[in-house]
Amino acid sequence: MDRRSFLASGAAAIALAPLATRAQASYTTGEADASLDAWLKQEFERRLDRSPEQVTSLGLDKGPRAAAKAQLADRSIEAWYRDRREAKQSLRQLRAFAALPLSPTAKISLDSALFRADIEVRHARTFTYGDARGNLEPYVISQLTGVYQNTPDFLDNQHTIETEADAQAYVARMDAFARALDHNLSLIHISQ
Repeated sequence: MDRRSFLASGAAAIALAPLATRAQASYTTGEADASLDAWLKQEFERRLDRSPEQVTSLGLDKGPRAAAKAQLADRSIEAWYRDRREAKQSLRQLRAFAALPLSPTAKISLDSALFRADIEVRHARTFTYGDARGNLEPYVISQLTGVYQNTPDFLDNQHTIETEADAQAYVARMDAFARALDHNLSLIHISQ
């Protein structure tokens, strides 16, 4: 387990500790909604930490997340297994919120998050290969999917170049592309 995973797990455990120790009746709807909202925000940030491409796609690769513009996601076998473990952990944590007195709006948010988490976990159980990052692609490489196709398309359509730093970030991503291809190919061997 790497340091980020450990810290994220610890933070999630701390955030969810009140759910395990307080009875449902002692939570107010406002407290329950605030706990769910805090968890969802933390999960969103964790996912952004794992996907520099998503950071760029959302236009968040500025300010505190500027470094993401020069990076590609970790597609190693270790990251693949980590993503699957974290999907299971997220589903367990989300299910804990179902017992709380959430407002109707928060229940919709919870249902949406539970739906996505459940699909990710079922996908991981069904396919012993493919992308575990939530893209829910059953194959590592196909005629439509894979780093060989996604990364050039992403760089062409999402990575903006307005400054010299943007151009340097583009070159850094091109350098990282070879490693991403190697990682993508190494995942093929999991299914054999």
